[in-house]
Amino acid sequence: MLFCASYNANLTYRIVDLFSRTMFFIVSGYQRFDNTNTNNIFQTGLLTENRPVLSSPSSNFFSRVNLSQGLGRTPLTATLAGGFGRNAFVNLLANAENKYQLDRLNGRIQLSSNFRRTFDFECRAEYEYVTFGATNTQLIQRYAGKIKLNFNRRFFAETELEYAMNDGSNFSRNFFYLNARLRYILNRSLEFELAGVNILHLKRQDWVTSSYNGIYLTERHFRQIPGNVMLKVNYRF
Repeated sequence: MLFCASYNANLTYRIVDLFSRTMFFIVSGYQRFDNTNTNNIFQTGLLTENRPVLSSPSSNFFSRVNLSQGLGRTPLTATLAGGFGRNAFVNLLANAENKYQLDRLNGRIQLSSNFRRTFDFECRAEYEYVTFGATNTQLIQRYAGKIKLNFNRRFFAETELEYAMNDGSNFSRNFFYLNARLRYILNRSLEFELAGVNILHLKRQDWVTSSYNGIYLTERHFRQIPGNVMLKVNYRF
């Protein structure tokens, strides 16, 4: 009989001032699993790494800070955000315990408008530093711009273009991401939405690297986030 235990703790602190358009919040959380058998999948920024091995135990910690401030009488809002996350686990592979730890440190600068009319925009820059083990590091930079269009009370559209640079210790890759969304409200009960995520790369892209340490062969699967287009129909009774 296998006994499994899970522990969770979360903390949230928030301040909102509607007059000065100020919002500040802190979110932290900790999660731990004991005696778990699972596949480990890591989203290390632009790429996903899948390690289909058994693990026991594992823990995850994260903390995020966000500050948004309105710029005087102008319909603009500046946002500063940052966060830290840590995922630790033990791999039971080839009758040996391999301890791993993934640390993620990120920051974001954003400027957005709130004209509440036909046109709105958003531009941001994000930086993320990821360390996995003693030698595997990644520096990820993201630069994005978004345009929101409100043609009337029924028809909405938005498009976002993002350029991401991923510089790793043993690889370097750059990507363009294009997201778009069209939304039409027919009446109070029915609305249609056509959304495309990463539509420049609708086909899944995979890379595989292999290494041999004298005992067993290890394969690492890296994958760019695949694109998709989805039509949604929402009906409210």
